[in-house]
Amino acid sequence: MESKMKIALCGGDARLLSAASLFAKNGYNCTVWKCAQGDCGTATRCHELRQAVDGIGAVILPVPAFTSAGRLTCTSEERTSIDAHTLFASLPPETQIYAGKAPELIRRIAGEYNLPLWDYAEQEEFSILNAVPTAEAAIQIAMSRLPVTIAGSRFVVIGYGRVGKALAQRLLALQGEVIVAARSKAARAAAESDGCKAVSVSQYLNAPTPSAACFNTVPAPILNDEYAAGTDCRLFIDLASAPGGFREEARSILGDQLITALSLPGKYSHETAGEIIYKTVEGMLRENGGITS
Repeated sequence: MESKMKIALCGGDARLLSAASLFAKNGYNCTVWKCAQGDCGTATRCHELRQAVDGIGAVILPVPAFTSAGRLTCTSEERTSIDAHTLFASLPPETQIYAGKAPELIRRIAGEYNLPLWDYAEQEEFSILNAVPTAEAAIQIAMSRLPVTIAGSRFVVIGYGRVGKALAQRLLALQGEVIVAARSKAARAAAESDGCKAVSVSQYLNAPTPSAACFNTVPAPILNDEYAAGTDCRLFIDLASAPGGFREEARSILGDQLITALSLPGKYSHETAGEIIYKTVEGMLRENGGITS
């Protein structure tokens, strides 16, 4: 018979709430603190941090786990938050920390308290599965803003990693024309084999193809003011994590034409996104001794 450690899920949006419900449903003694409002199944919602972390062996934090100011990410309903030092100091010794997109500063702080920290957003399983709800939400945004159908329209996807690939495949399935701008020859070859047209990033930036929408998935500010002023595109959707793909001057030029679309799985398909967190972290718990027979 399996023995599962007590866990706490702290902060986050509806994704982490859905994950908490799944952990509790599958036999974990599970508490939630400062998670989004809503149904958390049989997990216990706590109002005090000390109550939530009492006796736990692991804490699961959202993605991204902390704001740029180093405070626990919480929903708009939770107006008060805490910093990483305060949170980690409250945890029992040797508590396993599972966080999404934890920067190096947060890892160092965890080390100061001798707490092991793993970033579940770096797991291959998470990245592959999370690309699907991200791509679907991006297309939903485009459909809500464009006066044309996907079918018969041209789209540009910058970058052909997991999200870029998932996005291009779905645009093609909706009978859109897709041009992929990618740096590596291998990525361009993969895009062409999937049915897209492919160009290098420099080729596209020097001669932007007219399109209904351009989706950026590259987390580097490669799109500048010259590109913004010279492109014939109706809509720009930046899916890349900070610092994003558009330089500040380009953002100023594009104005409302540019949508910065982050954390889309939590906003558009939180149950699926929560299940992805659950599957990924539950597997990590097994690997790290959080479950014993």
